[in-house]
Amino acid sequence: MAEVKLSELPFGEEIDIGGHIYTFEGFEKRKTNFGNQQFFVFKCKKPEQEKIFERFKFSTTKIKLNNGKYKW
Repeated sequence: MAEVKLSELPFGEEIDIGGHIYTFEGFEKRKTNFGNQQFFVFKCKKPEQEKIFERFKFSTTKIKLNNGKYKW
C-alpha cells in the first residue's frame, strides 16, 4: 500500500472518503469570510452530496493508494 499527497490525485479519479465513493472534480475558487480561496471539490452520487477541502491546508495530506484505489 502506497501513500500519495491529496494534491497528486488525478482529476476524475474515484476516492473512498468515510465509506462513500466520491469523484474528484478538481479545484474551485469559492468566496469565504477571508476572500476567495481554492478548494478541492469531491462529489458523490449516492447519497448526492459534495465535500470541499481547502487546498492550502489539505494539499500535503496523505491518502492511501491500494491496487489502483484511493482511500482517505
